[in-house]
Amino acid sequence: MPYLSFQNKGKKRRFIFVFLLSVIICLVFFINWKKELLLPVNVISYTCEGNTVTSEHHFNEKIWLHRVNSIEKMKKFQDQYKGLEIDIQYHTSKDFFYVSHDTDSTINLSLEDIFDAVTDISNHYFWLDFKNLDKENQFASLQKLSDITEKYHLFPYNIIVESHDPLLLTDFTEYGFQTSYYMPWVKPYEDSKESMLQMAKEIDENLRNSKINYISGSYDQYVFMNAYFPKAQKLIWYVRNKPLKVSYLKKKLTKDDSVKVILLSDD
Repeated sequence: MPYLSFQNKGKKRRFIFVFLLSVIICLVFFINWKKELLLPVNVISYTCEGNTVTSEHHFNEKIWLHRVNSIEKMKKFQDQYKGLEIDIQYHTSKDFFYVSHDTDSTINLSLEDIFDAVTDISNHYFWLDFKNLDKENQFASLQKLSDITEKYHLFPYNIIVESHDPLLLTDFTEYGFQTSYYMPWVKPYEDSKESMLQMAKEIDENLRNSKINYISGSYDQYVFMNAYFPKAQKLIWYVRNKPLKVSYLKKKLTKDDSVKVILLSDD
């Protein structure tokens, strides 16, 4: 009997140890998880005057699909998502948009090839990540994109044109497209508060000198965006394959009225 009692006590100790260790691991994971959506401590208080221009048109769906850069992917997911993101580059000499995340002039897949694969195109929204918009192709690309919208009988306000240069997006906004300023990369939990403040001032100046509808960035930048640009309309993406975190972020961001689109991966 004493031996059995000793064995039972040993089992209880091991159970308590494993239980406490599991609780500690879960707490550490939860804290690290939650902190990414809380206000970072290294933000300097500063009032930004720049803001986005509110569009009269709104999207019925908040969850969109990331990087639909192939006909196969478009055909596979078009019935599941109304909002679809496509990476585009404008080829000046050929006057067409080719679909590619990286600069590669050998790719012959055009934006029109992708649109041809959409069976009910008028009932979809498109986020066009315009990778190489610059001063040289600004007007030609706008004309080409307007021609494409007319060809497919699309409303420009159902298309978001995103670029790192908000000043060049102003003409797209005035034409009727919705536009988004792809914000410079900021790491709220690593960058110094001085560098973050300087970045906020630069973004603020760009917003004041342009006319765009949204600011866009990774979920990692969400706290920075909320801290310095709380009233701006936002587009947020999270493309990591972490189902629990995706579920948490969807619940969190859908409650934020300033977040108009959440871009997720389905890979």
